[in-house]
Amino acid sequence: MHRNLAFSGLMLGMISSIIMQTVLATVLPQVALELGDAHLYGWVFSGYMLASTAAIPLFSRLADSYGRKIIYQWGMVLFITGLVLSITSQSLGQLVFYRIIQGLGASALIPAATAMISDLYPRSERGKMFGLLTAIQALANMLGPMLGGLATDLWMWQGALIINLPPCMLAFFLISFFFHEPKPRPQASLIPLLDYWGALLLGLIMLSALTLADQFVTPVVQSGYIFSLLAFTSLLIVLFRMQQKHHPDPIIPFNLLQERNIRLSLKSYFIWGVITYGAIMTLPLYGQALYGTSALEGGKMLLALTAGLGVGGGISGVLARSYGIPLLLKSGWGLMLGGFMILGMTSSLTLPYYQLVPLLVAAGAGLGIVSPVLMAAIQNNVNADRRAMMGGLFFICRNLGGALGVTLFAALITSFSEPGLLMGDPSMFTPVFVFMALASSLGLYGAFRYKA
Repeated sequence: MHRNLAFSGLMLGMISSIIMQTVLATVLPQVALELGDAHLYGWVFSGYMLASTAAIPLFSRLADSYGRKIIYQWGMVLFITGLVLSITSQSLGQLVFYRIIQGLGASALIPAATAMISDLYPRSERGKMFGLLTAIQALANMLGPMLGGLATDLWMWQGALIINLPPCMLAFFLISFFFHEPKPRPQASLIPLLDYWGALLLGLIMLSALTLADQFVTPVVQSGYIFSLLAFTSLLIVLFRMQQKHHPDPIIPFNLLQERNIRLSLKSYFIWGVITYGAIMTLPLYGQALYGTSALEGGKMLLALTAGLGVGGGISGVLARSYGIPLLLKSGWGLMLGGFMILGMTSSLTLPYYQLVPLLVAAGAGLGIVSPVLMAAIQNNVNADRRAMMGGLFFICRNLGGALGVTLFAALITSFSEPGLLMGDPSMFTPVFVFMALASSLGLYGAFRYKA
């Protein structure tokens, strides 16, 4: 009973962070209109992503050393603090800063929660629980925009953010009272030994890479500025690699990456991030190009993909124990390859929505099958004292892939569209879907190399 209540708390915490993202995406146009500073619009999300990614390795190491529960609790306190402050924002600049606080909280929640699920359930049940988590997260992705729109109509945009407060507080309560873990081994303080320079360099690499990627989707491309950013990013990567090589406790454990299954899982989740976040950005535009400029038409395309993702997550959870990781990985990547390839072949045709739904659901189901299986694969291949660290690294790969996917597909769409238009001829989405299919084939290749 206690185990299920603790798992419910973990689900509530992760779902709340997802709903916060989707609700904010729904209400942010109104927020920007009311508060001004529209040039900071993108940084409401980018600032959160940078903070939540760069600090993950530090909190992962602390969770493995001092206990997952205490790190999860501090992460939830930070997340709730950022949420409450966001509600009081008087400018978009303030909102960006408060979202960074939320991102720091999420960077503690994510690795701690992933490791806690592995602590709660034995190896044979982890795939099922990660699959259930994926299905619930897909449901949260579907509910978020509707809840955000309804709450905004009733209580303005502040009310849309407030709806996240009760589940966050309930999650904190459930974890505090029903999650029990062995007391960590007493040891000297790790705070002075943490790889702060490594975390700083990782954050700078992400910031520089995002700035560089943005240059390829701006109306006027400045080649000199791009080459300077490219050189600076390359220098940061070299410095980061040197820092990781010489630090006694690096934030990226390169020695663990020598294990084939771990290496393949991280690469696969990077590809998963490219495809998933790219599809979330692309499909609404594709729907509007096909059927008109209504946002509802674009949302229907994304709804089909998200529904498939939820179904795939549920299927993966049920079948993980019986059929094993390699077969499920091959099935998931195969569904993605087939769905996106056919979408690429038919994107220039104005097919009715009901004919596109099976393709979108199939591709979404592939995404839903692969994600929890990869999570379980990572957790099953590391010792208990490294679970939070590897879980954190797992989500770093997803976030980096997502950042690349959004930028890459935006560049593909703008390069094949008329200047100033993003939803003209549906055929301009052909290279996008073909690229997604090619990325899926790379994932499928990795699945065949995975050792059971």
